[in-house]
Amino acid sequence: LPKGVATSSPRHYLERVLGQFQLLPRFPITLTSEDVTHGKPHPEIYLKAAAAFGVQPAEMLVLEDSHAGTQAAVAAGAHVVSVP
Repeated sequence: LPKGVATSSPRHYLERVLGQFQLLPRFPITLTSEDVTHGKPHPEIYLKAAAAFGVQPAEMLVLEDSHAGTQAAVAAGAHVVSVP
């Protein structure tokens, strides 16, 4: 399954955390706060993720750990599992 990360964090943080555990290569698509104009709960980051994967948002499963992120994924039209 294609996997990506869409985070509200800056890119340097994403790369540090995923790099620390050698996970960065497992996510060919990464979007950060630097890649969007509007942060979560706006759906922009998930709409961009869907476009990057070449799918409709309704074809995505989003695992989200925040309320704002859950709102963003729902607003984009994705299937969402909220993991607090």
